[in-house]
Amino acid sequence: VKIACIAIVIPLAIVAFKKSNKVLALLSFLILVYIYGISETKSPNFKKEHANGFNIGSGIDASELGKNIFDTECANCHGSDGKLGLSGAKDLTQSTLSHDEKITVLSSGKNTMKAYKDVLSIEQMEAVVNYIEQLK
Repeated sequence: VKIACIAIVIPLAIVAFKKSNKVLALLSFLILVYIYGISETKSPNFKKEHANGFNIGSGIDASELGKNIFDTECANCHGSDGKLGLSGAKDLTQSTLSHDEKITVLSSGKNTMKAYKDVLSIEQMEAVVNYIEQLK
């Protein structure tokens, strides 16, 4: 749909500007806004969906839940053992933060790390932090 709309809007905009037709120019603009809108709202965010697909009540115990979410969301920068340190990520095995401080960092983000408060539930964050504490 997006490609078809772009194929229509480009010639429409050219004709609108050559003929100084404000209605066609406005129509072209609205179609471009529509294309942008469906691009933003229909884009899949696989990581977010994947992480939210894990629930404590779904037959997965909390430690396995924490490991699964860590592997999905955190291992790219922190590594599967918590020591990788890409993009400024800290070595999680050397962390001196308390449990609550880790929850706060996970929830709010820090430096280049994104905030997970809108991605993970409190239970999921607790599971991840408990898993991280096992890495030491």
